[in-house]
Amino acid sequence: MAVQLGAVFGLLTVTSIDDVKHVTCLCKCGQTRSGILISHLERGKLKSCGHLGRPKGGKKSLNVADYVGNTYQQLTIVGVAPRNKKSQARALCRCVCGREKIISLSRLLAGKIMSCGCYRKPRTAPSKQLKKQNPALLIGTVQGNLTVTGVTSNRELLCSCASCGRADRKVGFRRFVKRNAEDCGCLVLRQKKIGRLSHSDDVMHAYKQVFKSFSKTAKKRKLDMALTFEQWHSLVIQSCFYTDIPPRKIVVTLSRGNTMARSVEIAASSLDRIDSVLGYTLENVVPCNLTLNVMKRDIPLELFVKICKMVAEKFETTASNADVIAQLQNRLPNDSVSKVVEKFPEDF
Repeated sequence: MAVQLGAVFGLLTVTSIDDVKHVTCLCKCGQTRSGILISHLERGKLKSCGHLGRPKGGKKSLNVADYVGNTYQQLTIVGVAPRNKKSQARALCRCVCGREKIISLSRLLAGKIMSCGCYRKPRTAPSKQLKKQNPALLIGTVQGNLTVTGVTSNRELLCSCASCGRADRKVGFRRFVKRNAEDCGCLVLRQKKIGRLSHSDDVMHAYKQVFKSFSKTAKKRKLDMALTFEQWHSLVIQSCFYTDIPPRKIVVTLSRGNTMARSVEIAASSLDRIDSVLGYTLENVVPCNLTLNVMKRDIPLELFVKICKMVAEKFETTASNADVIAQLQNRLPNDSVSKVVEKFPEDF
């Protein structure tokens, strides 16, 4: 259906034809709107320029005339402005500086616009450019363990370090401004010189990392995990409950923040649930060698002991002592093999 000039659709009157699909209309409120789809006019989807708002049940369009005279921050609404291409309400505002500007009414009511652009929030600290020009403004500033106490002739900062207690430590101005300096360098030197003193911390961190992984695995298996880290740690550092085999050695890779990853060796036994139906509780778990724990799996303890006796009786003389020791060496550390030989000397 061809649309003719002067055709009326609701409150809109066609004033010009833009192209095959779009026209320009004049609304009875006096506003002109271009780029209107002819199909929307024919189907009755569009009856005005937008000042009527949405139908009942939907969110009503803002009427700028209701807000004329109101003041928001530095702006006062003095008139109604034409809507934008998205048919959003806009208001003509006058700033305290005297400048007038057309601003979105929704952004103005939300507090996102406070002025015409002349207003700036007060700064609590001098700008970076000012800091670069005058390093003396940083005197008294605290950053990490450093407190600026003075400035040298070549723009270096004199700082007192709370970590080592030394005063008048020189720190580069550029490094301090970019927040790359938290101490005078004493912590890095301490880690390099006496890094062996922090080994115990690394070992404990490795145990905590293994405990975290252990707890996640128990949760995935839908098992009750009622052990605290202290309880778990006191169990895994013990020898096997069934054979007295020492804990096996584990290599854990640590990475803390921006420091380099490093490996720490710890010794830990596996935990066996006496009753496989129950979860990991203090009364239901014992330290166990990993190989033995895999063999036992969900078998009850009494039945597992009987099976081990049956296997030992049947294959008592089929393998030599050297073969047994060689097989143990392939699965267990050397110190564990010697422990087994000492526990059962009559079998070897």
